[in-house]
Amino acid sequence: MDGLYKKGRNWQLDKYIEGVRLCRSTGTADKKEAERRARKWVAEAEAQIYHGKRTVLTFGQACALYIEYYGDKISIDNDIDCLKRVMPYLEHSDIATIHESTFAPIREKLKETYKASSINRTIAVMQLILSHCEKTWRDQFHRPFLDKAPRLEKVREGDKEPYKPYTTMQLLALAESLNDNYRELMTFSLYTGLRDVSQSLLEWSQLKEVNGVYFFELPPSNMKSNRPFICVLNDVAAEIVNSRRGHNEKYIFISRLRTPYTEFNSTHFINARKYIGLYERSYAWHSNRTTFATKLREIGVSEEDRKSLLDHAGGMTSHYSVPQVMYLYAIVQKLIGVIPDLRKIPKKSRT
Repeated sequence: MDGLYKKGRNWQLDKYIEGVRLCRSTGTADKKEAERRARKWVAEAEAQIYHGKRTVLTFGQACALYIEYYGDKISIDNDIDCLKRVMPYLEHSDIATIHESTFAPIREKLKETYKASSINRTIAVMQLILSHCEKTWRDQFHRPFLDKAPRLEKVREGDKEPYKPYTTMQLLALAESLNDNYRELMTFSLYTGLRDVSQSLLEWSQLKEVNGVYFFELPPSNMKSNRPFICVLNDVAAEIVNSRRGHNEKYIFISRLRTPYTEFNSTHFINARKYIGLYERSYAWHSNRTTFATKLREIGVSEEDRKSLLDHAGGMTSHYSVPQVMYLYAIVQKLIGVIPDLRKIPKKSRT
């Protein structure tokens, strides 16, 4: 057979079909079996080239493409955990067979084990993978793996409690129970609205200054939105950052172990919350971000400007300008006095 030759112990196929190279080992030393496999691969390639037949991609293979594509995403480990939930059902399935009708029974099985929010995170990752199979990723013949990505229904999240903002009295009481380090961490969070993961990854190389105003220029890998983001600091947040110079060569905020924080919703913070009677799950570290958004709305900041400060779709573009930075600085500067500086609250001794 043309293009079939022996390389070492096994037979190898190396053949061009309409300019497309088909090169792979047959995995066998038996010539007849090698010819049979080679003819099958050539027939499949010709069907794809001449008749536009779709290349079959399994869900497991699509997940591998996703992990390679988003390898530097800060939440990639969470995405992998989400995908593990459906692997027992879909790993070897052709992605073309995954749609609402075939996924509905799997979704019902997932409900027996996982909360609605967990299932919906899994569906969101699946939806992104299927979308890439249609719009981004291509086979060796430059054709998409899917003609049209299906829409998968999510689960109604009746069990999900929205995070509540802290009142000023709650913040004052909470500050009394926090150590000095956590007072700074929380004050910075309240004045910037950054998610905990984004705050934990802040680096000195990302800190910029223009006309005396400090801001962080954050890459997509640091943000949940996977978009570049400009985090403008008011004077209190900037003071906190500058007070940490010399603590670590790379990161702004480091733990007692001299390493970046993995999370701020720690045992110390949870115990401080419980000490003042905040036992509800709707009060957590993310409530700092909710408080930031609530206070912006209370002082009359427009929805568009709030989106720019919270990294929501429709906000400021990643290509910032000096006037934009100065404009956002004037807004976050107004939060001083509206949100208390927890560093200045006297500590309460526990007896």
